[in-house]
Amino acid sequence: LSAPTSAVAEAYAALAYASLHYDFDISRAEEAVRHAIELDRHNAFAIQGRACCLMVRGRAEEAAIESLTAMQLEPFTLVLLWNAGIFHYLARKYDEAIELSQKGLELDPKFAPFRWTLAFAFVQKRIYTQAVYEAEEAVQISHRAPFFLGALGHVYGAVGRTEDAFKVITELANLAEKRHVSARDDVCGVSRQKRRGIPLARMCASGPRAVDGIPQSAPVVRQSALRLAVL
Repeated sequence: LSAPTSAVAEAYAALAYASLHYDFDISRAEEAVRHAIELDRHNAFAIQGRACCLMVRGRAEEAAIESLTAMQLEPFTLVLLWNAGIFHYLARKYDEAIELSQKGLELDPKFAPFRWTLAFAFVQKRIYTQAVYEAEEAVQISHRAPFFLGALGHVYGAVGRTEDAFKVITELANLAEKRHVSARDDVCGVSRQKRRGIPLARMCASGPRAVDGIPQSAPVVRQSALRLAVL
């Protein structure tokens, strides 16, 4: 494979990610992924891009398989290993998600996203003590990053630790007064739902959904993601 061809494939893979995650244009992302793979069928990030497109289309099991293909091409790239784990979680393959995430921790125990996946997978398996442990570890490793704080609050709510969950909400609210905190980090919108009187455990029991973070201004992508969210 010539260097120019490889570089063009990388460019198409990057275009796919930008189109999907920033422009919310899934058709353009799919076209860019197709070009990237035609140029270099061993480009792991292009294959992962195809997995992302499949996931947004609601084809979760196919996306999980594609994510494994990408990971196998670059088995020591942590983000690809994490993606494989979280895609298996979203496909409701919790045992596989746990196995992949634990494999990742063997490579780097300080990579907090692996703990994030484990926490939610253990919630679904009703292994609550381990779920809380993994979520708390992610917060510690990440120096209390909002994304992992939100996940911790979500796990606390799912296991019935309501008081601890609202302590996390308070911490995030205080943090938001000093810096930007994404709405998705607000324990999946718990503070807003609390005002509507929805029980905390019900808000948190389902785990993260593919629809989170997709704006209302992207109706086609959002509707596709909603189909996945209610699987």
